[in-house]
Amino acid sequence: MIVSLFIWFYVTVLGYLYGSFFLIIYKKFTKADFSTVPASITVLLGIIAISSLATYLSLVIKLGLVANLLLGIGAVTIGVSGNYIRPVFRVQRSWRYTLIWGVIILGFISLLDSVTHMPSNYDTNLYHAQTIRWIESYRVVPGLGNLHGRLAFNSSWLLLHALFSFSFLEWGSFHALSGFFAFLMLCYFIRGSYNLLQGKNKLENWGATILVLLSFYIMGGYIKSPGTDLPAILLVWIIFILWVEFFDFDKGDEIFYLIITAVSLYAITVKLSVFPVSLLVGYIWAMLVKNKQWKTLIVLLTISGFILLPWLVRNIILSGYLIYPFAGINIFDFDWKIPVEEVRRVNYGILGFARLPGWGDAVDMPMREWFKLWYQNKTLNQKIVFQAAILSPLGLIVQLLIQRWSKHNKKTMPHYLFLFIALYTGVLFWFFQAPLFRFGYSFLISVTILGYLPIFIKIFNNFNKRFMNIITWLIVSGIFVYLGYFFIYTVRLETYNERIVFPSDYMESIVDPCPLGDLDIFCVRARGQCNYDAFPCVPHLLPNTKSRNGTLQGGFYSIP
Repeated sequence: MIVSLFIWFYVTVLGYLYGSFFLIIYKKFTKADFSTVPASITVLLGIIAISSLATYLSLVIKLGLVANLLLGIGAVTIGVSGNYIRPVFRVQRSWRYTLIWGVIILGFISLLDSVTHMPSNYDTNLYHAQTIRWIESYRVVPGLGNLHGRLAFNSSWLLLHALFSFSFLEWGSFHALSGFFAFLMLCYFIRGSYNLLQGKNKLENWGATILVLLSFYIMGGYIKSPGTDLPAILLVWIIFILWVEFFDFDKGDEIFYLIITAVSLYAITVKLSVFPVSLLVGYIWAMLVKNKQWKTLIVLLTISGFILLPWLVRNIILSGYLIYPFAGINIFDFDWKIPVEEVRRVNYGILGFARLPGWGDAVDMPMREWFKLWYQNKTLNQKIVFQAAILSPLGLIVQLLIQRWSKHNKKTMPHYLFLFIALYTGVLFWFFQAPLFRFGYSFLISVTILGYLPIFIKIFNNFNKRFMNIITWLIVSGIFVYLGYFFIYTVRLETYNERIVFPSDYMESIVDPCPLGDLDIFCVRARGQCNYDAFPCVPHLLPNTKSRNGTLQGGFYSIP
């Protein structure tokens, strides 16, 4: 726990310094006002900058001691030069302030304890841990996806985990970032709860409060693993709340354009399943063109290139494709390129498992067949969420009918409608590409809140103000109670002494040797998984996979 606390502090300091520098540089080009940017979003922007820089570094070095020293020197330089935003701390004496801080402290303790537990996510044990170890041990390896297709998925989140795993200390590979990210987002969302307690019954405040609860309810099991589902979901929820917050108050300006662009594009590099958020970036760029804000547009295009370029280069080196696993953009002919048939097999495997886990023929089933079986296998909660999301356009129609068309509403409604269109496109993209619920919570929950919550807010606003204060107080108090339950449910006192300094390690590898030429490779034993310690490890060796030059760094290719 002590080690995890140090990592959280280290990432917070680096994130805040790089995020501040990011905002200051942006202001010099656009004259944007960042005085309203919360500290949590500043740290998030810093994490995005650090992740992008780490991706560039991964092209030439492994992410270990040298990478941390380089990024640390950059942070010290920013701090010494004074190019950062001075944090402002406000202490208030009120029951609202005390309650909110109670939620934050309890959330901090619960999440810090959770990250010290042994990772149990299936995909983490299958390939996340191995991917992290490859990044810790080697610079990007050409054709690594030929060894195991999932090793080419190239999530920026796993790069960040490798950077902050401190494996170079040889004390293990630490996995503290998921809990840190969840806490960072708690700090952002809880602002909405505080605003509710002050009587500000706005959509973004109600939405953020609901998302605090759902973050722990839906993703509690993911916090102890370096999986990509949790950050992808939280990033989309942040984009959703930010969009509503700025446009609801008609504050859309350059700083908002920066945050939405950076967070949206970074989310795509974390997990491709959130690709529809790129529609929001396109909308912002179109607004800039319409308003002839050419300077801001050029700056945002430059930032977009800074985030996407190293990720795309890694895709090409790992798989031979610009975007993997998508064989539609097949423009390169490197010797390490994964065969098109294998890319399609990986894609079909994701689709088939998402529709009906264990059903290999689900890909070829007509929709009426697989949908019936898919729907039957869902829990009651999942069925309710799915139905609510699919029918959310009806809620939007009701909103349009009961809306009072003030000058403010007429100006902001197009932005609101496009947000709904983008989120609903995300639901459809999820349903037809990979309808596994953990891939779709980001869009399903967001579009449900956007479709129905404004109707309830309009109804609530007709109630007595004192009654509404009681309701909001009960809801925020409920968050505190639920976090207490979450802590009691997840804490493991019997292993506490083992986790007080170091977090629990990954599960033990259950493997057998399966050499590839002169290379020592491990393959999983029956009912086993690779996990972290056996390296390099794959579920099984493909018969046509060969080493390019007899070394792991040299990479792999496939014989047609």
